[in-house]
Amino acid sequence: MRIGIWNAGIVTAALILGAAAVAWWLLGDLTEAEVRDPNYMFTSPEWAAQHPRLIGIIGVAGVVISLIAFTWVVVRKVRPAARVRAIVLGLLVLADGLVIGFVLRLLTVGAEGASFTGLTLFLGVPLVVLLSGLLVRAIHRIPRDDLAAG
Repeated sequence: MRIGIWNAGIVTAALILGAAAVAWWLLGDLTEAEVRDPNYMFTSPEWAAQHPRLIGIIGVAGVVISLIAFTWVVVRKVRPAARVRAIVLGLLVLADGLVIGFVLRLLTVGAEGASFTGLTLFLGVPLVVLLSGLLVRAIHRIPRDDLAAG
């Protein structure tokens, strides 16, 4: 038995997207209130600004469903001795999604003049992309010795 790249990738992507939506919703709009004409590096989509609670509800549902799917697709396929490692990988993927949501909120901050979002763009985004790729690869490459028979 093998954990397929498609199964692991789809479940991991769903978990990351759900967690990112939850973090984005929980942080809320970080635009500086006292600035008359704020500058934006990126603006969030208009529908996202109009329906933040809906995004949060969908994100929470996505996280719950993705965690159940992760347990079904990944955790149940490994031997009991290796389950802790699989669970830790799942929690790291969840944390990665939360960081992505935080980075997305920082990139949409309205501020006066230059802000720290440029630093977030150049340092945070590559780090998050690298971490996401490594986590998907680690989940897909759980050693064959650790997979349960049958």
